[in-house]
Amino acid sequence: DALLNRTLVAGLLTIVILLVYVLVVSAVSFLFQTNINLLVAALATGIVALLVHPLRQWLQNLINRLMYGERDDPLTVLAAMGRQLENTAVPGETLPALVETIGQTLKLPYVAIETAGEDGSQLVAKAMTNGQRPSEVHAYRLAYQGAIVGNLWVAPRVGGETFTTEEERLLRNIARQAGTAVYAYQLTNQLQHSRERLVTARE
Repeated sequence: DALLNRTLVAGLLTIVILLVYVLVVSAVSFLFQTNINLLVAALATGIVALLVHPLRQWLQNLINRLMYGERDDPLTVLAAMGRQLENTAVPGETLPALVETIGQTLKLPYVAIETAGEDGSQLVAKAMTNGQRPSEVHAYRLAYQGAIVGNLWVAPRVGGETFTTEEERLLRNIARQAGTAVYAYQLTNQLQHSRERLVTARE
């Protein structure tokens, strides 16, 4: 992925620079009705030199977004999670919507939330791109007010890939935010079971 990323950025940057150079030379030659000479070439080279860094930064951000999602913008990821939690009215659909959002915003092939219930651990929501769980997954503890309520499981984009320090920090922040949703899910389930027991006892 790193090699592909650099290759795409370098290739696109080269193409854009050549296009800018040709456009500048053509525009100056047309406006001043002059043939290409040393002054025009120097002017075009200067303009291209000024544009290289911002162009490279823009292309790098674009390629990163296509390959890694919004990993370079943690606020966007957390804001997307917040909107998803606000817009999901049915409690049972909260966690599936949450893992879907995490997978899409970070371009991860596998995301799952496992709750630590009274009956043991239970996988309650998952999102995957190829229909099967990868062999390599990483776990992040989900906690609410100091109590462990489950795990967030995520898989790297390619086998053998390690998450960067920034990605690790982002995933831990995501796990902290998701812990509240998992706790609310558990409370809803407990309330539902209590109602069922009351109905059964009444009958």
